Amino acid sequence: MVDFSYHDIAPRLGSVFAPARRDVRPNGHLPTPVNPRLEKRLKDFAHGGLCLLWKRQSMYVFVSLLAAIYVSPALALVSLLVCQTAEVFDFFVSRAVVNWRNGTQQEALRFRHLLLLASTLNASAVSAFAIGFALLEGPVPHQMPLFILFASGLFAAVNNHQVPRILLARLIVYGAAFLFIPIFDLWLVRPPLTSPLWLQFATAIFVLYFVVECAQIFLRLYRENLDQLDTLRQERDRAQAAYDVKSKFVSTVSHELRTPLTSISGSLELLGNGVFKTQPDKAEQMLDIARRNCRRLGALINDLLDLQKLESDKADFRIARTDMNEVAEQAVQAIESLALKKDITITCDLSRTALFAEVDEARMGQVLTNLLSNALKFSHSPSEIIVTSAVVDEFVCISVQDHGVGIPDGSEEIVFGRFTQVDSGDGRSQEGTGLGLSIAKTIVEQHGGFISYKSTPGAGTTFTMGVPLADS
Repeated sequence: MVDFSYHDIAPRLGSVFAPARRDVRPNGHLPTPVNPRLEKRLKDFAHGGLCLLWKRQSMYVFVSLLAAIYVSPALALVSLLVCQTAEVFDFFVSRAVVNWRNGTQQEALRFRHLLLLASTLNASAVSAFAIGFALLEGPVPHQMPLFILFASGLFAAVNNHQVPRILLARLIVYGAAFLFIPIFDLWLVRPPLTSPLWLQFATAIFVLYFVVECAQIFLRLYRENLDQLDTLRQERDRAQAAYDVKSKFVSTVSHELRTPLTSISGSLELLGNGVFKTQPDKAEQMLDIARRNCRRLGALINDLLDLQKLESDKADFRIARTDMNEVAEQAVQAIESLALKKDITITCDLSRTALFAEVDEARMGQVLTNLLSNALKFSHSPSEIIVTSAVVDEFVCISVQDHGVGIPDGSEEIVFGRFTQVDSGDGRSQEGTGLGLSIAKTIVEQHGGFISYKSTPGAGTTFTMGVPLADS
């Protein structure tokens, strides 16, 4: 066996296989990130090759000794040198792949080409040794050369299935040598069909088929493992995303609960300490602050309970044939007094014919009241809110149009999000839990409907909810 040290020549050859520097492309785009699945396949292949390094060395030494004793010392020495040269190249490529981090797709393809080249050279060296061994033996049944090729092919099928191109290249090289040896003997001797040389040829074909079948089995199992790993990774990402949402939700709820509780506690503490005994107006103001925050706290708790019921499918919907025009009129009546205080007029332009839908009347009223409250909240004084109804594509659609501050483009996630309000200049100064539109959207969607909006910043917004039209 030739003695050499990888550590002595690593500094000279390591830079050859180092990943290229990740420069920005001339067109200004960043390099394409590596496909995670390709990266894993390359690393698995390279890591497996390094782990089996000394097993391969022991096989080379053992076979070389047999060749030196029974066939030719010169052939054994030359073959060993050639195999070791291919092993050195393969070692440094594999080590570079294992140490590769945060690479690009271009680097991955480059490494795949290098691994393919190293594997092809390695397989060619082993095949050349086996063919040379067989040629020196002459036209006889070749147990040792064919067994070397069979073992090498099976070794590749078991350990090189991570990268199909490399596996295919190895099997082609070994298979060509495996068939060449018996075919060359048949061509040279031209024996009758009863000759053992024909049996050797038939056996070679059968063994080659067996090796290919083993390769396909291991390749399929590895791909199934990769699929399972991808599924587990996706499940992990979904679980992490759910955990992050839960953490954010708990944090937001805690903040929303703390704010009114702090106001209530502060107001009551000032009143309890008698600070405003001689200032009844101030005392009344503190009581008004406490009352408003109590209402806000109650509304928040009710909204949270509603949201929990809706999302857990525990909401009790009392579905009945309902005229949506009547629901809209009742919602307008319920909120009309608040509109008058803000000097805002609500105009109903509803369909003259009844528009029936199979819905929960109370829940639909809740949705429309929320849309109207939202319109009032962000409308200027004086202005007008227009409520209309119509049938569009087998849906009963009710629209609430205001002429307020409007909503910036691309704000849908914020509009229908939880504890969120669009920053429209009024900021978070607007009262509300930030859950109303999220609840409204959930209610409408659970009725098989939709809710959407169109808006022009500074000119107003139109919210439209639609539920399936009931059968005649």
